[in-house]
Amino acid sequence: MLFRSVSQSRYACNGGSVTLTGSGAQTYAWSPNVANGSTFTPSINQTYTLTGFDANGCSAWDQTNVLLEQFSIDAGQDLTICQGDSAVLTATGAPNIIWNNNDVSNGNLFFPLNSGYISAYATSPNGCLASDSVLLTINPAPAISAGPDLFPCPGDSITLFATGANNLLWNGNIANDTTFVPSSSATYIVSGQSGLGCTGYDTLQVYRDWE
Repeated sequence: MLFRSVSQSRYACNGGSVTLTGSGAQTYAWSPNVANGSTFTPSINQTYTLTGFDANGCSAWDQTNVLLEQFSIDAGQDLTICQGDSAVLTATGAPNIIWNNNDVSNGNLFFPLNSGYISAYATSPNGCLASDSVLLTINPAPAISAGPDLFPCPGDSITLFATGANNLLWNGNIANDTTFVPSSSATYIVSGQSGLGCTGYDTLQVYRDWE
């Protein structure tokens, strides 16, 4: 009689099920009592013995271990960034962790484009799969408007007044809504923050056409 059971150990992952199937005989008897080819959920580590019988009543036996394995990974805390910022996602608990976003390599910097859940996956040496997810939220930068470019006449003053954010400040440490007479043509950059702490920018060009 050519008889074969699944003699390698079987692992029930994270409370999951296993299937015990022998081959090479006509009838089978497992001890402890499970039906050949059936799927069940073990509660303890245990050795199962399979006895197989051929048409003449001859028997052979084999054994396999059914082992419980708890396997998990931690994708880390949810992450909130501002539009255009970089992010680093680092999952722990296993080697060779893979993320379902092709832009993400575990522990390495990347520049996300969209908010949403990103999942990490890993497989234990025994074939158990674990996953975890992190919520990435991208807050938009404020839409700052520096206003139109300015073309002052000789001696005219200009006012730098931007809108669209809090704490607006122009380069050169010029406060928003400041009036002065420009001494030369220049590009002015204004920055400000949204209520969520994200920074936006805009520029304004001043042209002194009498230069």
